[in-house]
Amino acid sequence: MIKQGTLIDASIVQADVKQPKPNDQGKGGKSAHDLDASWTKKHDKSYFGYKMHIGVDQHSGVIRKKVFTPANVHDSQCFEKLVIGDEDMAYADKAYTSTKNDAHLKQLGVKNGILFKQEKKLPVYRMLNRHLSRIRCGVERVFGVLKRSYSYRRVRYRSLAKNTLQFTLLCICYNLKKLAMC
Repeated sequence: MIKQGTLIDASIVQADVKQPKPNDQGKGGKSAHDLDASWTKKHDKSYFGYKMHIGVDQHSGVIRKKVFTPANVHDSQCFEKLVIGDEDMAYADKAYTSTKNDAHLKQLGVKNGILFKQEKKLPVYRMLNRHLSRIRCGVERVFGVLKRSYSYRRVRYRSLAKNTLQFTLLCICYNLKKLAMC
């Protein structure tokens, strides 16, 4: 495995239970059947469920690290768990932009490949984002395989522990299939 870089991202997975009614802020009551699932808002749409966070090897496409959380956990809170430290560069989208993550990468000696926020509208930053996005998009393929081929758009169990185990097994299956094709 060539450790050129780690591609980091998160994706929402719906809960197995019926969604409780959301309020104005996109948050709502807890489900009586799945106490671990929570609400999040993405592009003005509310989702009830969990988030899968992964760190994928840039060259081989193998999942190197994974974290499974309730949906209300922000993407950037899992960044430190997904960076291993033996890669040359860590790529992530704009949700991971923070001084804490920058300092963590600097401490590990890993180059920063996190996209710049839109506040920096200089042509140089737009050009850098375009270049970094072409590399970072490889992580979206992994989510596509998990959601389309493995039908993992909705969790099957009703607790964080059980769903974490299922997600771990899905990652193992994905990696075995990926490595068999190499």
